[in-house]
Amino acid sequence: MRIFRLMIATALACSLLLGVMGSAGAASSNCASMKSLQTKLDSIDTSGKNFKASQFSDVGSAFQKAAKTAKGKLKTALNNLGNIYNTIGGGNLSSLQDLSTTKYTNSLKTFISASVACA
Repeated sequence: MRIFRLMIATALACSLLLGVMGSAGAASSNCASMKSLQTKLDSIDTSGKNFKASQFSDVGSAFQKAAKTAKGKLKTALNNLGNIYNTIGGGNLSSLQDLSTTKYTNSLKTFISASVACA
């Protein structure tokens, strides 16, 4: 009976360790995605003076590229943001209303949370 309890305790400890390692791997991947996104966004001139509507497409592409290496909710959020920015950059000004949707605000919250966690 004692050996059985020891085996159960060992199995639980191993599964906990693997769960923590898996989460750390996803967080590490997400932080790498966020860092590459930040580098890309820094290279886009978004100052009001030289900003063009087509630059929304550049921003959207940067989000979608970062989404390829992200995991979980962050991947979905980055894809959502990228799609919205690409649509606006395509010249469809009615797409500006997408900036007030729940999908956009939830994606933006996830993006900001990941930014803070990886800072």
